[in-house]
Amino acid sequence: MRPAIQPSKTDYKKSLVALIIGILALIIGIGHWVIEKNYESGCTETVQGVVLSVDSNYVSGKNCHWEYTPHVYYNYSGNDYEYSVRNPFRSDYYTAGENVVVKLDPEEPSKCYLAKEGEFFTLFRRTWQFFLLAVTMIIVGGFGMSVFKERY
Repeated sequence: MRPAIQPSKTDYKKSLVALIIGILALIIGIGHWVIEKNYESGCTETVQGVVLSVDSNYVSGKNCHWEYTPHVYYNYSGNDYEYSVRNPFRSDYYTAGENVVVKLDPEEPSKCYLAKEGEFFTLFRRTWQFFLLAVTMIIVGGFGMSVFKERY
């Protein structure tokens, strides 16, 4: 009769590492989301702006894609301002000469963002990788730990 084969203790450790990576990715994703939302919190005034130009940049590599950075002009309280988006878009939402909605902080008019940047799905598109990685690793790590916990 053959003895029962026991899994190695490294299986449990790998599951624990996967769980920890998942939790860290979740914390980073939530942190990024909160930073973006805090930046937008003081921006209560709405003004009309005009897209001066849109820079496009091809990002090559494993996840190749185009990124679009609109440059916007707006006027607030008689002063002219220019703004370039902080995080480029992956979709070409804007064209040169187009009117856009700019949300700005009345205390500091140069602190602003495009209304499109503040939308839930636009922000989610910039952070979904963290949440997908977190959920996957937590599921894998949690499942692995539950499978191996009774064996040690």
